[in-house]
Amino acid sequence: MDIIHRTYLASEVAAATGATPRDIQNWALRVMVGHRVGGGGGKGKRRQFSFNNLMEVAIAKAILDVGSRNVEAAFGAAAGFSHFSDGGSGWGGESPSAMRLPALPFHHNLGETRLLVNGDQGMTVLEAPRNAELSKEFGELRAMRYLGNPPVYIVVNASTVFMEVCRRLGVDFRHVLDAAYPNEAS
Repeated sequence: MDIIHRTYLASEVAAATGATPRDIQNWALRVMVGHRVGGGGGKGKRRQFSFNNLMEVAIAKAILDVGSRNVEAAFGAAAGFSHFSDGGSGWGGESPSAMRLPALPFHHNLGETRLLVNGDQGMTVLEAPRNAELSKEFGELRAMRYLGNPPVYIVVNASTVFMEVCRRLGVDFRHVLDAAYPNEAS
């Protein structure tokens, strides 16, 4: 099943993310940055969400679940993860070939993907399994500078969020990431 290139109804997004259908509709009208929400707005028309939109909701919900009260800021940070990527890892020492596609974490063989969030700004970093402590410290220091050295920031494990979305959609996250990053698959 190709979960990345299909569209989803609000009820499917709700089931995959744990959000309520009412929240999905409200967020689609008010705060979703993704601009690729199709349909809706008229009687009998159902909204269609891309996979990027689905992950935007999942990441924003994770940010809100850890205590953020600013829905707009949560969606701003989530949109950065879900719709954009500089392709880099946030950590240059572990794997020069590391790349990340929008809405996806880095390949699971490279490590875990973290999204460090302050307000509506987020920075994605790769926490590599080898030298994990150094990788974590380097990524966090870089993110602190990028985020403006905030005294507090939220860390979302984007790998875990992605795995849960895949589980709820009935697919193995490894198969999705292997197809998306064939050079990293083992």
